[in-house]
Amino acid sequence: MCGRVFVKSTIPDMVRRFEFAHPGDVERLGNGFPVWNGAPSLTYPIIVREELSTSMAGFLSAKWGLVPGWARDGGGRPPPVNARCETIASNGMFRKAYAARRCLVPVDGYFEWQKLDGSGTKKQPYAIAMTEDEPFAMAGVWEEYADKATGELIRTFAVVTCEPNTLMATIHDRMPV
Repeated sequence: MCGRVFVKSTIPDMVRRFEFAHPGDVERLGNGFPVWNGAPSLTYPIIVREELSTSMAGFLSAKWGLVPGWARDGGGRPPPVNARCETIASNGMFRKAYAARRCLVPVDGYFEWQKLDGSGTKKQPYAIAMTEDEPFAMAGVWEEYADKATGELIRTFAVVTCEPNTLMATIHDRMPV
């Protein structure tokens, strides 16, 4: 399960790296990056397609942990940070986002913990990144919900995961798409 990320690139670095996407509102996140131990519930840049009828893409900011638009006041429990690719199209939590609101989640890497014993009490952390040491994008889905108290629209996202490839299977049973 991808539950921690690192983004060592600055926001301007990300905008340059993913030059196909215009900056949008993400530049206001500039002071919060880089982040070395990024956790769920924090706000990150995501890249979305602007209109379903166009190929134009842009950066937006979103909180990690998907809350569907139909949820009342944010859902009441910790929102899911990952969506399994095998069930995303049929799972009520992710179905609408998968159909219409897919995104890219730019990061420099993520952390996984390998269980060293059968009980999972001893774990070895691994930082997973590209060999070129460049940012890359994970697949995601995003949603918006209205904050009950303020009416403000809150944008959220989840990372899509899949079965691991041969290399990742030695560390964990899932990996980001």
